[in-house]
Amino acid sequence: MKKHRNRLFRSVQRTILYLALMMTVLACALFYVVSRQVLLERTCQADVKSLRQVYSASDGMKRTAGTIGWQVYNDQLVAYLLYADYFDSNQLCASLAQLNNYRFSNPYIDSIYIANCKFKLDTQR
Repeated sequence: MKKHRNRLFRSVQRTILYLALMMTVLACALFYVVSRQVLLERTCQADVKSLRQVYSASDGMKRTAGTIGWQVYNDQLVAYLLYADYFDSNQLCASLAQLNNYRFSNPYIDSIYIANCKFKLDTQR
């Protein structure tokens, strides 16, 4: 009788141990899946927030560049560079200084290109 009780007790102990082990593994797997999904959602939200900030910054740069382009286009000193048939050195220096002022007014505008189709270099010599 005592042997039967000991065997039964050990069997119950093993069953409880196996059930506890399986419940622990199941709880860990469930926690892993849920926490992974939560972390993925948080990462996605952080990426979306970062992209919104980049979009608003680039939109501001676009508006500023458009404003500077409009100012350059309507500036009389720059118009001299665009439409003059001949160039006076004083006027040319003032016009180029004005272009540099526009260029240095914003850190992301590295250069401003002006083309005058009337002005041609004589390279046929």
